[in-house]
Order: sequence, then structure tokens, then C-alpha cells
Amino acid sequence: MNSYFALHKDYKLGEEFITDMGYGFKPGSPGNWFKDSPSQSKNPRTPPSEGDFVYVMQRQKPKRPYQLVGKYKIVGFIQGNSQSTREKTHRAELQNSLVPPKPIFLDDKLLEKVFKKGHEVEYNDLEKHLKTQNASFKHPLNQDVCDLLDWMLAMNNLKPENSTQNKHPGDDEQHSEENVYKNSEQKVRQGQNKFRKNVEKVWNGKQCAVTGINFEPLLIASHIVRFSDCKEGEHWDGANGMFLTAHLDALFDKYLITFIEKSERFNMIYSRHVDRQALESINIKENNELNIKALGTLDLLKFKKYMLEHNKLFNARNK
Repeated sequence: MNSYFALHKDYKLGEEFITDMGYGFKPGSPGNWFKDSPSQSKNPRTPPSEGDFVYVMQRQKPKRPYQLVGKYKIVGFIQGNSQSTREKTHRAELQNSLVPPKPIFLDDKLLEKVFKKGHEVEYNDLEKHLKTQNASFKHPLNQDVCDLLDWMLAMNNLKPENSTQNKHPGDDEQHSEENVYKNSEQKVRQGQNKFRKNVEKVWNGKQCAVTGINFEPLLIASHIVRFSDCKEGEHWDGANGMFLTAHLDALFDKYLITFIEKSERFNMIYSRHVDRQALESINIKENNELNIKALGTLDLLKFKKYMLEHNKLFNARNK
């Protein structure tokens, strides 16, 4: 698995990078992920593939500090067609891997921490990638740079609990970078387990709400309103989720399907972007119905509210 660098540059306020943007290229761009370099060239490219990772940076203006937005997994590629040479029709689809609550500014304050930890060499390597601004996805990052970026992201993903209690001078220095990263990952896993248990409680068991499959290794506790878009009290609400098999979860998460309520029933509808024949070949059919019988009255009301939010985003992507 490789990791790459990508730059979202010269953005305006309100156009900051978000996961749903993916990462796009113009058809004729020399950095286009779609184009392999000739094998006989001096420095041939290693094009990315599904399952690889990308660290996204953004910068508002040339003289503003770079910002580390997050680490994302590449889950697909889209190749479109356009008459316009300005439209970014070739796009890598991304999924959150390690994304801090807000971007991390690569400013003097951060540099002080980096140098204090002895990462000057790794940071210099990172700067080389930043200076080749048109080289997004061009070559994989070396492991030292990835380790540095992971460390930055893990440090900023942690939210200290009871930080004013039982804290002694030097405590921060006693924890290795490896432990900081492990603690961050552990918090993510604990949150996922909490949500899964809440979904199980609300739905009175673990089975796919569409197919009825109850083989646990195939089931994913799917958020209806994405975690990053949740308001206070919604993140771990079991009514903001349902169990789906992995292939249905992938479609639902990308707004390629949604469930529309009509006469107290929720039926599946397709996005105009899906291959209907492909879905029907694996027994996913439009108008498949959600089994909501297990939901109590209050949970059903909340479920309807969450699903309406999913419907709105689905409709926005299908205009």
C-alpha cells in the first residue's frame, strides 16, 4: 500500500477541502492520476490504486501557511468527460482515515514541536513535496514523511480528558509518539464499538435492515447522518444508524442509494450514477424495503429525521 501527497490550493473561504470533494484533475493535467509516465522515463510514476492513502494539504494563498487537512483512503476513481478544459473530470474518491477536528497549520508553532522531537530531516523531506506543488499523486511518499504526518494528525486528534487533574510537569514528554498514535486509534475503535452497540439496542439485534442477513462479519453499523456532520447528541445515537451488509453500506455512504419514506414504508431508490444492471446482478433492487418493525416509537421518529437528511444530500448529488 502506498501513500501520496495532494494539494488543495488557492481555495476561498467556504471552499475548504472536505472528503466529499475527492481529489480531481483536469483531463490534460500533467499530474493527472489517470496518466502513467512512460516506463523508459528517468523517474517513472507509480500511479495510485484503490486502498492507497493520500495526505491532503491546503493553502488559501501562496504566502499563507500550509494546512494539513487529514489522511484519506482511496476507495475508487472516476473518469468523466467534458468539453471544458477547466473542469476536473478525473477524480479519486476518498474516505476518512485520520482527520483532525480542524486543519493543522504548518506554522512556526508546529515547527517548534517538530524540531523538539527531532524530526528535522523528515520535515525537510515533507517541504520538498510541498514545493513541487503540481506533483499531487506523482510519487509515493517515503515512510519517514508518512510517520511524521501520522504523528501530527494523531497529536491533534486527541482531546484530553480531565486535563487539569492528576497532571504533573513533564507528563507529555513521558509518552512516546507511538503511544500517542495508539491512544488516538483506540479512541476511534472505542467510539465505533459504542455506536455499534447502540444500533444493536435500537434495532433489537444485529441483522441487515434490507436483506435480513445476520452473519456478523458481513454487517456494518452505518451512520445515516455522517459522523462529521452530526450535531451534539447525534454521534452515538443508535437511531442514527442501521446494520447493512458491506456492499449496501458502501453504496449508502456514497449516496448512491437512499431510502424514501412513503406510507410508513422506506423503499430504496438508486442514484442516477449507479449501474443498475450491476446492482441487480447481486440482488440489489430498487424498491427493496427497509425492515423497521423493531424500532420503537421515539426511535422511529428520530430515524425518520436522520433519513430525511440523507435524502437531502442524495437529492443534491442527483440534480
